[in-house]
This record gives sequence, C-alpha cells and structure tokens, in this order.
Amino acid sequence: MTPTELYDWAKAHIPGISFFYAPADEIDRHKVTFQLSERYAGVKTIPGTRSRHSFIPCQDGTMLMKRISSDELHTRRIKLYEPEMQTSHSIDVSVTSSTAFSLVNMLPVSMMTAGILEISLNVLMSTVMSLLLS
Repeated sequence: MTPTELYDWAKAHIPGISFFYAPADEIDRHKVTFQLSERYAGVKTIPGTRSRHSFIPCQDGTMLMKRISSDELHTRRIKLYEPEMQTSHSIDVSVTSSTAFSLVNMLPVSMMTAGILEISLNVLMSTVMSLLLS
C-alpha cells in the first residue's frame, strides 16, 4: 500500500479523525523555504524526552519532565537556558502528551520530514509559550 492509498483508505474508513497528506516534494520545499537544516543543526536534543509524557516549563529556565502528569517519583528537572531577566509574568503550565499532540498538529507542514515529525523541544516550548502569552 502506498502512502496515498493509506491516506485515502483512512479518510474513507475512520470517522471522526481528520487526516492530512503531505507529499514528499511539498515537505522538501518547506525544508528549503524555512532553512530547516540550518535551524536544526544548532538544536540540542534532551535525552529521555521520548519516555516522558508531561513537560512543565519553569520560570528559572528549567523544565520538569515526568513519565505521566501525576508522577512524583520519576520527575526529572533539566536546565534549558539561563534566564536573561525576571519578567512580571508568572506562568505555571503543565503540558501533557495529549496537549503536546494537539500543539504538534498545529505546527506547519514544514515541521514534517518524510512522514516523521521532527520537532525540537525548543520549538514545542516556544509554541506553548506563545499560545499562553497571546
């Protein structure tokens, strides 16, 4: 079965879910347009994010990573950046895997590469923060 056939089949047989198909040439065009190779070259990955489902950014430049949102035993705090200055905003937000999935679905097709979503934690967190501050 080709990707197009799978897309057509899923659209016809699975009600209640919106499916989107992005051909490889469109993805390649977006990679060039948005200079994704250059952007991703400077991104550091954070080990352990694939086994976590809850990400809580903190004002001190750290992030709590939990296996599940209510997990207190296997919580890990990692340093993302050095805060440049204190702001008057006080934001405490918990991003669960379902919320993260919703945010990922809002990202442009340019974030997709050969059918596999390539998203850096920085992109996800900046998306979360921009949504909260808007």
